[in-house]
Amino acid sequence: MYVWVAVMMVCYGPLAIECKPMVFGKTFEEIIGCQTEIQGSISAAYQKGLVAYGSCSRVKLSATLIYSHKTI
Repeated sequence: MYVWVAVMMVCYGPLAIECKPMVFGKTFEEIIGCQTEIQGSISAAYQKGLVAYGSCSRVKLSATLIYSHKTI
């Protein structure tokens, strides 16, 4: 299964050390949802006077689900 992950760089000033990488906490099944999320976040950053850019990356999701039952 493949999903899309949104990645963004937000800069508070002109120096590279003033930039922070961001990975969104959710995945997207379709690229259009990912692109919409990135565009909205870039627009919000620009409105605050920040420099931002981002992209969507397709990643293969490989996971094993583990069921855990705790008793107190």
